[in-house]
Amino acid sequence: MIHFHIIGTDHSLQKASSLDTGLKAVLETAIAQYAPVLIAEEVNANENVMTFGRELVGEDKWLSIDMTDDERTNAGIFNDLKNTPDKELGPNGFYRVNVYLKRAEGIRENFWIDKIISKCSEIGISAGAIIITCGINHLEFLADKLLSRNPKPEITKDRYIPYNLEERYGKFRIDP
Repeated sequence: MIHFHIIGTDHSLQKASSLDTGLKAVLETAIAQYAPVLIAEEVNANENVMTFGRELVGEDKWLSIDMTDDERTNAGIFNDLKNTPDKELGPNGFYRVNVYLKRAEGIRENFWIDKIISKCSEIGISAGAIIITCGINHLEFLADKLLSRNPKPEITKDRYIPYNLEERYGKFRIDP
């Protein structure tokens, strides 16, 4: 059986260059607890991003799961995601609304799951723990999608956000 341990965070905190090493500590604890067979991360797929997860587990057990711009374009979601509604900065310098586009983000999350399943098949993984780091907005939606797959995996959820999310990114809103 596969056990997914999903960690919702802020993408800037995933980068190995981040001065905030709180996510690294969360990952170290999860690695010690679960001995993962894979760490899968939502990172910019158009760049070679060094993350704490990648550093901790090594190249053989690490996977970038997000879509490239071309894959987003082919899936018909590039413009939706690029032109997210209400990406207007408020007087405090932060966004007014934190919008989750259910259709577009759902396509991405299913892509991530498919990519993880494909990688597991490719390297012969049929059991063990897989740690996924993703943006905090995806945490619950991704967990629900994983639970809807057959066979249903075991899932645990964690988060690392060391600040007030709504203050920084605005009120969370789900749009179609």
